[in-house]
Amino acid sequence: MCNVNKNNSMNRKDNPAGRLLLILQKSQKIDPAKKMREAWAEIFEVDSDNTSEILRNLGLLHQLPSEIRNQVYSIDGEDHDLYLDKISRVENALSNINLKARWKNFKETIDEATLTELKFCSKLLSKKSEFRTIDKKDREDLLKRIQDLKNEMSDFNINEDLRRAIFDKLSEIERAIFDYRLTGGVLIKKEVESALANVVVRALNQDESLTRKLLDLFAYIAATITVGEHSYQLAQKITQLLNP
Repeated sequence: MCNVNKNNSMNRKDNPAGRLLLILQKSQKIDPAKKMREAWAEIFEVDSDNTSEILRNLGLLHQLPSEIRNQVYSIDGEDHDLYLDKISRVENALSNINLKARWKNFKETIDEATLTELKFCSKLLSKKSEFRTIDKKDREDLLKRIQDLKNEMSDFNINEDLRRAIFDKLSEIERAIFDYRLTGGVLIKKEVESALANVVVRALNQDESLTRKLLDLFAYIAATITVGEHSYQLAQKITQLLNP
């Protein structure tokens, strides 16, 4: 089992307010004269001609205010409205996007008070988060490890149905990592747990070396995205499969 030290990110927790804040901070640095399509493409790091991908990312972004509201209300003993006073302003801005318009139309709806409120909200939600904040280098490392295992798949003695199922599950984890800046660690964890329940159990009966590689990869991902007892709990699930 791998041993991953991620202490450098222990104090930075992933949460929806923090993710929305980073997106909106980035939005304020974009030239207001740009077209809306080009600006969102820059933020999402996709081709400006790829309308479906821009819209897909906007759909994920639009979910963040609701996630923030739900998580804040789940915390007892707090003045919820203090943290949520400006969130409807963001929702309205995201609901009135015209990709043909100029960027200034969106940029001017996000004021400093909104960003400040999100900073406080992120600090609050960070206290309850089980997920680390992972940077671009971490994400690239995870994607490389997944691709390396994909490249090795032909070496293992498994049937084609299982091979295809493993490829599909690894691709779903890849997509969750690509979407991390919008969906965070929770979706990555969900996809890893789905893979554990579906393909790893099947692999146990066909190729032990492949099973160990899958579990080692998932253990590394778990150590990268989660913190403390949450990382331990996910690691325990993996260890139980590795040593039945």
